[in-house]
Amino acid sequence: MERKGKFVISIDFELMWGVHDKKNIGSYGANILGARKALPKILKTFRKFKVRATVATVGFLFLDNKDQLKRLLPSSLPTYTDLSLSPYAGYLDDIGESEKEDPYHYGASLVDLIQKYPENEICTHTFSHFYCLEEGQTLEQFKADLLSWKEVSMKKGIDLISIVFPRNQYNEEYLGICSELGIQVFRGNEKSWVFDHGSGKNDSLFKRILRLADAYFNIFGYHVYADGQILNSTPINVPSSRLLRPYHPNLAFLDKIKLRRIKGAMTYAAKNGRTFHLWWHPHNFGINQTENIALLEKILAHYRLLNTNYGFQCKTMGEFMGIIPEKTRKILLLGNYSFSTRVVYNYLRQNFGLDQVILEKKENLSIFLKRRVKRMGIWKVFGQLLFQGLVIKFLILNSKRRKNELVRKYALDESEIQKDHAYHVNSVNDEETVQLIKHLKPELIIVNGTRILSGKVIQAAGCPMLNTHAGITPKYRGVHGGYWALLQRDLENCGVTVHLIDTGIDTGGIVAQAKIKPTIKDNFTTYSIQQLGEGTKLLKKVINDYFDNGIQTMGGASESKLYYHPTIWAYFKGWIKLGVK
Repeated sequence: MERKGKFVISIDFELMWGVHDKKNIGSYGANILGARKALPKILKTFRKFKVRATVATVGFLFLDNKDQLKRLLPSSLPTYTDLSLSPYAGYLDDIGESEKEDPYHYGASLVDLIQKYPENEICTHTFSHFYCLEEGQTLEQFKADLLSWKEVSMKKGIDLISIVFPRNQYNEEYLGICSELGIQVFRGNEKSWVFDHGSGKNDSLFKRILRLADAYFNIFGYHVYADGQILNSTPINVPSSRLLRPYHPNLAFLDKIKLRRIKGAMTYAAKNGRTFHLWWHPHNFGINQTENIALLEKILAHYRLLNTNYGFQCKTMGEFMGIIPEKTRKILLLGNYSFSTRVVYNYLRQNFGLDQVILEKKENLSIFLKRRVKRMGIWKVFGQLLFQGLVIKFLILNSKRRKNELVRKYALDESEIQKDHAYHVNSVNDEETVQLIKHLKPELIIVNGTRILSGKVIQAAGCPMLNTHAGITPKYRGVHGGYWALLQRDLENCGVTVHLIDTGIDTGGIVAQAKIKPTIKDNFTTYSIQQLGEGTKLLKKVINDYFDNGIQTMGGASESKLYYHPTIWAYFKGWIKLGVK
């Protein structure tokens, strides 16, 4: 079943309550008053392009006057060590008596306006713009703050379903309070250390510079997410992809690059069935409104194009509750320390929320060579070592450009495996692996690059085990199946196979196969990258099919042969006589 990509918009509506500790009305008042004019324009633009958004609203803005505000204060107020963060430490005393008198701090008329666009969702941005990671505040105070938001929102018929944490500050304990109060969805941060927001004093200038640079140039990736990543938490985490930075005259020359960065991520999400989440504050649009609305319209026009071409769907945060799968996809990866395992890990993590991998260490070289010499003879093994030690290194050096082309073409992510996701074992056939599998209880196991699995490991799995083999089985078993097919001019069987694991070498039932078409730019070291790219696409389809309908196997060729690494002389013979390099 093909899954459509999703487009999410959230805006943080807070007026002065979101910036009072950093700015004042004298320095930022134009942006705040401008936000009151920008918000209606933003809502009209959403409706024009048939999109809907989540408007995260500070609870203070629901209220009409100061007396009402003071009557509905939380039962327990935040005790920040830094008193400037608290609206209750004298700041509240100085605001005006009503929205008419003080448009910087009241917003009841604007909340009423948002409700006239019922396609949008109103969610909590906490009652007082509460900071969950600043020193001094407590969980009890956070809970009291949310209860006050719930009380004022109920008077306007708004349910407490989703939350956007002020300044993106949260941790697991606060999520527990959210669940307790019925909040089912939240906006998390981008999946990169530079977006890992802590308290204000821990948000370094270096991180802010990197975030700014990433808004224009692809430094930390697209930040788009598969359903498995989003739905693999309670509450559901619909992480941010991009802050829509406002127009600035000094950076106007970079606006086309900024727009291309956003559109590129949206396109990738649409094509690959992932979610792109854009957010900003109305006060970001408070000045330079013409330029900011024009930018928004270009983004939304691109969304409409993607909606037409790829079925890209716009959803509010709360609507993600409707896509919770009936069956959680517990997938385990067994792999080694290699480029291909990193790629498969990241592909599974991005598409299915994978967070568990068992990695086996490389086998002792002397033990490996003794076994290989016993099977093939010393002369052949010597030739294989020369090929791997001399030729492979030369080909890698001369194939960097082609490798990069293929990595971009297939969007292969070779980022390191997250340390807290990996279990390390000496051998995939150790008793430790058996016990780990029994403990993790996966519903599907993906195998990549490991030794041949023993019967006890396969039996311990208790679920299907799939391998992506770099060759068409059963005709080309072993290693480098694409190369051996080319050497035999067997283009029809130059490809990749996803098959079930059994105790043989690539002899399990065939689930799916795909061909590759090497070019004159390819060689021994890049055939496998093409196979990896096509293989991950196959794997996605096979996994989706498995969880929807189970695994179906297909027939293969009757001919079968096991292949090993070529020797240096056999390789050069094939290159010179047949042009296969």
